[in-house]
Amino acid sequence: NGGFAQALMRDERAGGAGLNIAAAVSSASIDTLLFSYVGTDDIGKNLKKQMEEYGFKKEYVREKTGPSLHAVITLDEAGERTIFALEENRFAEIDFDIRFSHDQIVVFPVWRDFYLSYLESANAVGAKTVVGIAASSNPTLTATIMIGSEKDIPEITIDFARFETNIITRGAAGVQIITAKETKELFVKSVKVVDSTGAGDSFLSGVLVGLARGTTLELAVRTGINWATASISKVGSVPPKWREEFILA
Repeated sequence: NGGFAQALMRDERAGGAGLNIAAAVSSASIDTLLFSYVGTDDIGKNLKKQMEEYGFKKEYVREKTGPSLHAVITLDEAGERTIFALEENRFAEIDFDIRFSHDQIVVFPVWRDFYLSYLESANAVGAKTVVGIAASSNPTLTATIMIGSEKDIPEITIDFARFETNIITRGAAGVQIITAKETKELFVKSVKVVDSTGAGDSFLSGVLVGLARGTTLELAVRTGINWATASISKVGSVPPKWREEFILA
Protein backbone atom coordinates (compact mmCIF):
# COMPACT_ATOMS: atom_id res chain seq x y z
CA ASN A 1 0.00 0.00 0.00
CA GLY A 2 1.37 3.35 -1.08
CA GLY A 3 4.52 1.75 -2.44
CA PHE A 4 5.93 0.55 -5.77
CA ALA A 5 6.18 -2.98 -7.13
CA GLN A 6 7.89 -4.12 -10.33
CA ALA A 7 6.16 -6.88 -12.26
CA LEU A 8 8.37 -9.79 -13.33
CA MET A 9 6.04 -11.21 -16.00
CA ARG A 10 2.68 -10.52 -17.63
CA ASP A 11 0.16 -12.91 -19.17
CA GLU A 12 -3.39 -12.72 -20.49
CA ARG A 13 -5.67 -15.76 -20.35
CA ALA A 14 -9.23 -16.96 -20.12
CA GLY A 15 -10.49 -17.54 -16.62
CA GLY A 16 -13.20 -16.92 -14.09
CA ALA A 17 -14.68 -19.53 -11.77
CA GLY A 18 -17.48 -20.56 -14.14
CA LEU A 19 -15.20 -21.18 -17.11
CA ASN A 20 -12.46 -22.78 -15.01
CA ILE A 21 -14.82 -25.27 -13.39
CA ALA A 22 -16.73 -26.06 -16.59
CA ALA A 23 -13.47 -26.74 -18.44
CA ALA A 24 -12.10 -28.89 -15.62
CA VAL A 25 -15.22 -31.00 -15.01
CA SER A 26 -15.82 -31.58 -18.73
CA SER A 27 -12.21 -32.82 -19.04
CA ALA A 28 -13.32 -35.72 -16.82
CA SER A 29 -15.87 -36.70 -19.53
CA ILE A 30 -18.81 -35.37 -17.53
CA ASP A 31 -21.61 -33.61 -19.41
CA THR A 32 -21.16 -29.94 -18.49
CA LEU A 33 -23.15 -26.84 -19.44
CA LEU A 34 -21.91 -23.30 -18.73
CA PHE A 35 -24.28 -20.36 -18.26
CA SER A 36 -22.41 -17.11 -18.84
CA TYR A 37 -21.84 -14.29 -21.30
CA VAL A 38 -19.12 -12.48 -23.18
CA GLY A 39 -19.10 -8.89 -24.38
CA THR A 40 -18.75 -7.60 -27.93
CA ASP A 41 -15.22 -6.28 -27.34
CA ASP A 42 -11.93 -7.88 -28.40
CA ILE A 43 -11.74 -9.71 -25.07
CA GLY A 44 -15.10 -11.35 -25.80
CA LYS A 45 -13.99 -12.39 -29.28
CA ASN A 46 -10.82 -13.94 -27.88
CA LEU A 47 -12.78 -15.70 -25.14
CA LYS A 48 -15.11 -17.29 -27.70
CA LYS A 49 -12.11 -18.60 -29.63
CA GLN A 50 -10.44 -19.96 -26.49
CA MET A 51 -13.63 -21.66 -25.33
CA GLU A 52 -13.53 -23.85 -28.43
CA GLU A 53 -10.62 -25.66 -26.77
CA TYR A 54 -12.84 -26.82 -23.88
CA GLY A 55 -15.36 -29.64 -23.93
CA PHE A 56 -18.31 -28.02 -22.16
CA LYS A 57 -21.54 -27.05 -23.92
CA LYS A 58 -21.60 -23.40 -24.97
CA GLU A 59 -25.14 -22.75 -26.19
CA TYR A 60 -25.90 -20.76 -23.03
CA VAL A 61 -22.79 -18.59 -23.30
CA ARG A 62 -24.51 -15.47 -24.61
CA GLU A 63 -23.10 -12.38 -26.26
CA LYS A 64 -24.06 -9.07 -24.68
CA THR A 65 -23.34 -5.64 -26.13
CA GLY A 66 -20.59 -3.91 -24.18
CA PRO A 67 -17.45 -5.00 -22.34
CA SER A 68 -16.63 -8.52 -21.22
CA LEU A 69 -15.91 -9.32 -17.60
CA HIS A 70 -12.20 -9.12 -16.97
CA ALA A 71 -9.86 -8.66 -14.06
CA VAL A 72 -6.28 -7.97 -13.10
CA ILE A 73 -4.77 -10.66 -10.88
CA THR A 74 -1.50 -10.07 -9.06
CA LEU A 75 0.70 -12.85 -7.70
CA ASP A 76 3.26 -12.30 -4.97
CA GLU A 77 6.48 -14.26 -4.45
CA ALA A 78 4.63 -16.83 -2.34
CA GLY A 79 2.13 -17.51 -5.14
CA GLU A 80 -0.72 -15.78 -3.29
CA ARG A 81 -3.12 -13.92 -5.56
CA THR A 82 -5.15 -10.71 -5.32
CA ILE A 83 -8.00 -10.09 -7.79
CA PHE A 84 -9.11 -6.66 -9.04
CA ALA A 85 -12.40 -6.95 -10.95
CA LEU A 86 -12.63 -4.29 -13.67
CA GLU A 87 -16.25 -4.66 -14.82
CA GLU A 88 -19.67 -5.03 -13.21
CA ASN A 89 -21.28 -8.46 -13.62
CA ARG A 90 -24.28 -8.05 -15.98
CA PHE A 91 -25.52 -11.64 -15.74
CA ALA A 92 -28.76 -10.42 -14.14
CA GLU A 93 -29.64 -8.53 -17.34
CA ILE A 94 -29.91 -11.79 -19.33
CA ASP A 95 -32.88 -14.17 -19.24
CA PHE A 96 -31.41 -17.64 -19.71
CA ASP A 97 -34.79 -19.45 -19.50
CA ILE A 98 -33.16 -22.36 -17.69
CA ARG A 99 -35.09 -25.57 -16.99
CA PHE A 100 -33.37 -27.76 -14.41
CA SER A 101 -33.96 -31.46 -13.67
CA HIS A 102 -33.59 -33.59 -10.55
CA ASP A 103 -30.58 -35.50 -11.88
CA GLN A 104 -28.42 -32.40 -12.33
CA ILE A 105 -25.82 -30.75 -10.11
CA VAL A 106 -26.33 -26.99 -10.32
CA VAL A 107 -23.36 -24.89 -9.21
CA PHE A 108 -23.03 -21.21 -8.29
CA PRO A 109 -19.31 -21.00 -7.40
CA VAL A 110 -19.23 -17.23 -6.81
CA TRP A 111 -22.55 -16.29 -5.28
CA ARG A 112 -24.54 -13.20 -6.30
CA ASP A 113 -28.07 -12.62 -5.03
CA PHE A 114 -29.38 -12.20 -8.58
CA TYR A 115 -28.82 -15.96 -9.00
CA LEU A 116 -31.48 -16.65 -6.34
CA SER A 117 -34.38 -17.41 -8.72
CA TYR A 118 -32.22 -19.97 -10.55
CA LEU A 119 -31.18 -21.59 -7.27
CA GLU A 120 -34.79 -21.81 -6.12
CA SER A 121 -35.80 -23.39 -9.44
CA ALA A 122 -33.06 -26.01 -9.09
CA ASN A 123 -34.02 -26.75 -5.47
CA ALA A 124 -37.68 -27.06 -6.46
CA VAL A 125 -37.02 -29.95 -8.87
CA GLY A 126 -34.73 -31.77 -6.44
CA ALA A 127 -31.41 -31.06 -8.14
CA LYS A 128 -28.23 -31.09 -6.05
CA THR A 129 -27.29 -27.44 -5.55
CA VAL A 130 -23.84 -26.09 -4.69
CA VAL A 131 -23.21 -22.48 -3.67
CA GLY A 132 -20.12 -20.45 -2.88
CA ILE A 133 -19.49 -19.33 0.67
CA ALA A 134 -20.79 -15.79 0.05
CA ALA A 135 -24.29 -17.31 -0.15
CA SER A 136 -24.17 -17.77 3.62
CA SER A 137 -24.79 -14.02 4.02
CA ASN A 138 -28.27 -14.38 2.48
CA PRO A 139 -30.53 -15.82 5.20
CA THR A 140 -33.31 -16.74 2.76
CA LEU A 141 -31.54 -19.37 0.70
CA THR A 142 -30.75 -23.05 1.17
CA ALA A 143 -28.63 -25.46 -0.84
CA THR A 144 -27.34 -29.01 -0.74
CA ILE A 145 -23.71 -27.94 -0.32
CA MET A 146 -22.07 -24.67 0.71
CA ILE A 147 -18.38 -24.58 -0.17
CA GLY A 148 -15.54 -22.08 0.07
CA SER A 149 -12.37 -20.89 1.71
CA GLU A 150 -12.22 -19.80 5.34
CA LYS A 151 -10.48 -16.64 4.02
CA ASP A 152 -13.77 -15.67 2.37
CA ILE A 153 -16.07 -16.27 5.33
CA PRO A 154 -18.22 -13.13 5.71
CA GLU A 155 -18.05 -11.11 8.90
CA ILE A 156 -21.19 -12.80 10.19
CA THR A 157 -22.08 -15.97 12.03
CA ILE A 158 -22.71 -18.68 9.45
CA ASP A 159 -25.77 -20.82 10.05
CA PHE A 160 -24.31 -24.10 8.86
CA ALA A 161 -27.65 -25.83 9.55
CA ARG A 162 -29.17 -24.18 6.46
CA PHE A 163 -27.03 -26.37 4.21
CA GLU A 164 -26.98 -30.16 4.21
CA THR A 165 -23.20 -30.11 3.95
CA ASN A 166 -20.62 -27.35 4.45
CA ILE A 167 -17.11 -27.75 3.00
CA ILE A 168 -14.54 -25.24 4.22
CA THR A 169 -11.01 -25.17 2.81
CA ARG A 170 -8.33 -23.94 5.20
CA GLY A 171 -5.19 -23.83 3.10
CA ALA A 172 -2.34 -25.87 4.56
CA ALA A 173 -4.56 -26.69 7.57
CA GLY A 174 -6.76 -28.92 5.39
CA VAL A 175 -10.51 -29.14 4.80
CA GLN A 176 -13.48 -29.29 7.14
CA ILE A 177 -16.68 -31.16 6.24
CA ILE A 178 -19.47 -29.89 8.48
CA THR A 179 -22.88 -31.55 8.68
CA ALA A 180 -25.62 -31.65 11.31
CA LYS A 181 -24.13 -34.89 12.65
CA GLU A 182 -20.40 -34.22 12.70
CA THR A 183 -17.38 -32.15 11.70
CA LYS A 184 -14.68 -34.07 9.88
CA GLU A 185 -11.12 -32.82 9.29
CA LEU A 186 -9.18 -33.88 6.19
CA PHE A 187 -5.49 -33.03 6.01
CA VAL A 188 -3.43 -32.01 2.96
CA LYS A 189 0.12 -32.64 1.81
CA SER A 190 2.61 -29.80 2.08
CA VAL A 191 3.70 -28.59 -1.37
CA LYS A 192 5.42 -25.53 -2.80
CA VAL A 193 2.86 -22.97 -3.99
CA VAL A 194 3.73 -21.65 -7.46
CA ASP A 195 0.37 -20.01 -8.30
CA SER A 196 -2.74 -20.17 -6.12
CA THR A 197 -4.98 -18.74 -8.86
CA GLY A 198 -7.68 -21.28 -9.63
CA ALA A 199 -6.87 -23.55 -6.68
CA GLY A 200 -10.38 -23.19 -5.27
CA ASP A 201 -11.85 -23.91 -8.71
CA SER A 202 -9.73 -27.07 -8.98
CA PHE A 203 -10.87 -28.16 -5.53
CA LEU A 204 -14.54 -27.59 -6.35
CA SER A 205 -14.09 -29.38 -9.69
CA GLY A 206 -12.82 -32.46 -7.87
CA VAL A 207 -15.77 -32.43 -5.50
CA LEU A 208 -18.16 -32.12 -8.45
CA VAL A 209 -16.54 -34.98 -10.36
CA GLY A 210 -16.90 -37.15 -7.27
CA LEU A 211 -20.55 -36.20 -6.83
CA ALA A 212 -21.29 -36.78 -10.52
CA ARG A 213 -19.68 -40.23 -10.34
CA GLY A 214 -21.58 -41.13 -7.18
CA THR A 215 -18.59 -41.51 -4.85
CA THR A 216 -18.75 -40.85 -1.14
CA LEU A 217 -18.54 -37.20 -0.09
CA GLU A 218 -15.22 -37.78 1.68
CA LEU A 219 -13.68 -39.33 -1.44
CA ALA A 220 -15.05 -36.44 -3.52
CA VAL A 221 -13.39 -33.95 -1.17
CA ARG A 222 -10.11 -35.86 -1.26
CA THR A 223 -10.29 -35.79 -5.06
CA GLY A 224 -10.72 -32.02 -4.81
CA ILE A 225 -7.68 -31.77 -2.55
CA ASN A 226 -5.55 -33.74 -5.01
CA TRP A 227 -6.68 -31.64 -7.97
CA ALA A 228 -6.03 -28.39 -6.08
CA THR A 229 -2.56 -29.64 -5.10
CA ALA A 230 -1.77 -30.20 -8.78
CA SER A 231 -3.15 -26.76 -9.62
CA ILE A 232 -1.05 -24.73 -7.18
CA SER A 233 2.11 -26.48 -8.40
CA LYS A 234 1.91 -24.78 -11.81
CA VAL A 235 1.33 -21.32 -13.28
CA GLY A 236 -2.18 -20.74 -14.63
CA SER A 237 -5.78 -20.14 -13.63
CA VAL A 238 -7.64 -22.87 -15.56
CA PRO A 239 -7.23 -26.13 -13.61
CA PRO A 240 -5.02 -28.85 -15.11
CA LYS A 241 -6.97 -31.43 -17.10
CA TRP A 242 -8.51 -34.36 -15.24
CA ARG A 243 -6.30 -37.30 -14.34
CA GLU A 244 -7.70 -40.50 -12.83
CA GLU A 245 -4.95 -40.49 -10.21
CA PHE A 246 -6.63 -37.46 -8.62
CA ILE A 247 -8.99 -39.98 -7.04
CA LEU A 248 -6.27 -42.17 -5.55
CA ALA A 249 -3.33 -39.82 -4.99
